Amino acid sequence: MNFFKKFEKINYKNSVFESEIKRKIANVRSLLLEVSEACNLRCRYCVYSGKFLDRRKHSTKLMSWNTAKESINFFFNWIFKNERYRYHPYLLRIGFYGGEPLLNFPVIEKSVFYSKELLDRKKANIKNAQLGFGMTTNGLLLDKNILNFLIKNDFQVTFSLDGPEEVHDKNKGEGSFKKLYKKILYIYKEHPEYFKKKVSFSIVYAKDTDLKVIKDFFSQDIFEKCAKLEFGYVVDAHSTFKFPEYGMNEKRVMEEIKKKKIKGLKLSKIEEEILKVYFSIMINTLIIKRGNYGAACTLGSKLLFIRTNGEFYGCEKTGESFRIGDLKNGFNLERIKEIEKEWQDVTSLKCKDCIVLAFCTACIASTGFNGKIELMNFCKNTIKRFRERISEYIEFQKI
Repeated sequence: MNFFKKFEKINYKNSVFESEIKRKIANVRSLLLEVSEACNLRCRYCVYSGKFLDRRKHSTKLMSWNTAKESINFFFNWIFKNERYRYHPYLLRIGFYGGEPLLNFPVIEKSVFYSKELLDRKKANIKNAQLGFGMTTNGLLLDKNILNFLIKNDFQVTFSLDGPEEVHDKNKGEGSFKKLYKKILYIYKEHPEYFKKKVSFSIVYAKDTDLKVIKDFFSQDIFEKCAKLEFGYVVDAHSTFKFPEYGMNEKRVMEEIKKKKIKGLKLSKIEEEILKVYFSIMINTLIIKRGNYGAACTLGSKLLFIRTNGEFYGCEKTGESFRIGDLKNGFNLERIKEIEKEWQDVTSLKCKDCIVLAFCTACIASTGFNGKIELMNFCKNTIKRFRERISEYIEFQKI
C-alpha cells in the first residue's frame, strides 16, 4: 500500500503543453528508416502478414534514395535547429528496417556515407557528436562485400534466428536455417571481435514450438560469445493468430533454471533472457510522467520511424492510424498532442488503483489500434500473468 500512497500525492493533471511535446521530440536521437516493405521470407507470425489490425501488408515497395536523403536531412536539421531544447547528448543512431532491409542495400550504403558527411559538416559547432548504425536482418542476402561494409562502418547487426533447424524453418520457411547459420558461423570464426561486440540475435518464441529445444540450442558457446540475445513471445494481440496460452516445456525449462540458481551456477545468456521474459511483468518498472501511467512515451521523442513513403511514426510497432507527420509537413504536433491527451484521459480513469501499476508496460504500440487506445485486453492479460506468477517470482527472489 505504501507504493500506492506515495503516488497518490502526485498531481496528475490532464494537461498537455505543445512546448513540452516539442522539447521532448527535439531530443529524439534515433532515426529508423523503413528502406524496404519487400521481404524474401514469409515468417508465419509476421505483423505484415495481413492478419493484424491497423498494419500494412506485404508489398514490393522500396524506399527511394531521395526519400532516404530527405529523411536524414530532416532528422539532422530538426535536432540541431532545436538545440535550445537539448537535454540529451548528441549520440545519434540510424537504423535500417524492413521487410528485409538488405533488399535495398544500395540505399543503405548511400545513407551511411551521406549521414557521415552531413554530421562532419555540422560538427564544427557541435562537440562530442557521435553517429552509429544498426540493422535487423534475416541474413539470407548477406555476402562478404556487405559484411565488410557493415564491419567497416561499425554496424550493430541483429539476426533473426528462432532456434535450431526444425524450429527456425517452421517459423520462417524450409531451408532458411542452413543458409543463415552458415553465414553466422563464418562471422564467428573469421571476425570474432566484431561478433563479440556487434552481433546480436532476435529470438521469437512461438508457443507451439519446444522451449527446451530453443534453450538448449542457444546455450551453445557461440551464442555466449555474441553481443546480445533478445528473446520474446510472438505478438498475437489484435490479430487472427491463436497460439497456445502456455508453451511446450515452459515449466520444465523454468525448473531447470531454478535448479541452476539453487546450485549457484551461472545462467547462460538465453536462460537469463527466458527468465526476464517469463517474469517480465514483475521486472519492468513504472515510468512516471505527468498524467501518464504505464510505459507510454510521447510519440517521436525516443524514435522517429519513417516509412518508405515518408510518413512519420513514433516507432515501428505503432499502427498506421497513429501517424505523427511526414516529410512534406514535418511533425504534426497537434496529432501528437491529441494522442498524448487521450492516453492521459484513458489511463487516469482506469489505471490509478491497478494492482500491477508499478510494473505496467502498456504503451501506444501495444494498446493503440484504429486510432483509439483500448486497454481492456492488455490489462486483463497483464493482471492474469501477474497473479499467476507473482508467487513463483517471490520464490525465485529467495534463491
